Amino acid sequence: MHGAFATSGPSNLHAAAYFPDLTALYGFLSQDLVGLGITHVETAIVSRAAKRTPAPVQPVPSR
Repeated sequence: MHGAFATSGPSNLHAAAYFPDLTALYGFLSQDLVGLGITHVETAIVSRAAKRTPAPVQPVPSR
């Protein structure tokens, strides 16, 4: 789920975004947002695994 919405208080916009790694997050913050004229952001990395794929089963060698 991705989204952005208005908030009240000291900030005027809240956005949730998902990136494959920290390099992509940094690129978004330092290049994409700057290109929009945004000069100040506060970030919080929130992450949890909801579902993981089990490790592949290794075949038993034949005798």
